[in-house]
Amino acid sequence: MSQPHEPPDTIRSAVRRAPAPRHARGSGRTAALFVRYLLLGLLMGALWAYQHDASLWEHAVRLLGLLLIVPPLLHRAQARRRRRLGQEDRPRLSLVRLSLGKVGIVACALLAAWLLEDRVAGADHWIAGGLTVVVAVGGPLLHPRLIVGAGCRSVDPAVRG
Repeated sequence: MSQPHEPPDTIRSAVRRAPAPRHARGSGRTAALFVRYLLLGLLMGALWAYQHDASLWEHAVRLLGLLLIVPPLLHRAQARRRRRLGQEDRPRLSLVRLSLGKVGIVACALLAAWLLEDRVAGADHWIAGGLTVVVAVGGPLLHPRLIVGAGCRSVDPAVRG
């Protein structure tokens, strides 16, 4: 008739030990990742729009120069920092995959500029907006495939590196 019930301490401790719902875990990291890619997209778009009167090859040289010279320098600085902190085996961004992605984005932007320059007024500004959107939306979606290192959980084992 009277059913034994658990003391309140046991219920509270069970609630505290319960894992967070899957959608709540890492949501802060996801937001930070989105903000980073949005800022990178805005930077790329701003660089493209700033050079609106430049020829296509000048666009390519300037943007690829910036995108392919700065990341290796940052990569070396991060590697030094990881070594100093003893975190060499942590997952990290693949410099090769990231560079290939950037070359692909710039190639698409150059193709769009070549196709639109005589047909659309302000084509460079439209392309700058497109660069921003592609990087801001596509970056977080492709980010897991850019990660390499010990313990990374890519969807496809061939992507791990």
